[in-house]
Amino acid sequence: MNHDLNETKATSERRLMRPLMGGLIALLFILLQCLMIVRTDETVVISTLGRPDPAPREPGLRLKWPWPIQRIHRMDARIQTLEGVYEQTSTGDQRVVLAAVYAGWRISDPIRFLSIESQSQAEAHLDSLIRSRKNAVIGQYPFSALVNVDPDAVRIEQIEREILAEVRDSARELYGIDIVFLGIHKMGLPPSVTDAVYRRMRQERESEAAGRREEGLRRAAEIRADADRERSAILAEAEAEALRIRADGESAAAEHYTVFNENPDMAIFLRKLEALERILDRRTTLVLDADTPPFDLLLGTPFLPREPSETGVNTTTP
Repeated sequence: MNHDLNETKATSERRLMRPLMGGLIALLFILLQCLMIVRTDETVVISTLGRPDPAPREPGLRLKWPWPIQRIHRMDARIQTLEGVYEQTSTGDQRVVLAAVYAGWRISDPIRFLSIESQSQAEAHLDSLIRSRKNAVIGQYPFSALVNVDPDAVRIEQIEREILAEVRDSARELYGIDIVFLGIHKMGLPPSVTDAVYRRMRQERESEAAGRREEGLRRAAEIRADADRERSAILAEAEAEALRIRADGESAAAEHYTVFNENPDMAIFLRKLEALERILDRRTTLVLDADTPPFDLLLGTPFLPREPSETGVNTTTP
């Protein structure tokens, strides 16, 4: 009897637990449909009956209405990178170059970005926009602004800034994308153009070298002319100084000659002494006639007349 009662009680309890468990599961399912988690690296847009809600959703646990009332659109909020195609483009002077552009972008307007089906489609639209702006901007500059031996004449950074300025506004307005950075990461020349460029660069270098050589020759001629003028001036000054000294010497000699004219014997005596000093300034041995000037001074006073002796040797009277 008691056993039957226990079985009946257990059966009724199991019957009561089944709907309770089903209700708890249904409640948990509904609760999960009304909760969502927003990560820090994503942007979430909730559309209610097909109309997106522009209010931003901060990271964390948030409430929502279950589907199909509300639908969640999750988008990556991190910066994405895009590398353009390495392709040909023309410069302002109709030269062909190869250029590839890279860019970093992220979603700035999630509502507008919803019009794009996927991220790959967004990158395709963005790549097409960048390529068109790149060709337009590079087409405004000559080839020398891209390749030049003078670093100050290269305008690649300016070209990058102009492409970024034109692409940024269009990307934000059309696709809700913000271009964070943009640049030209690769540039080259087609094989058919490379040889011509090298020839032109060689000609420019040769022309510059010829100009420098001409400048050197001109400067050398100027230095040589200045040196010749300075030499001529120095020689002229030296000749003038020599003439002045010679004139002074001749003037002093004229004064001495006047004195010599007054006393010729004294003049002859002094000249003989001068000749002796020049001849006998070193140890010298000479065999000469005693009457040979200026050695006749050794025989006596030159101012007195000499008489011949009986032995044939001239002597002076004391």
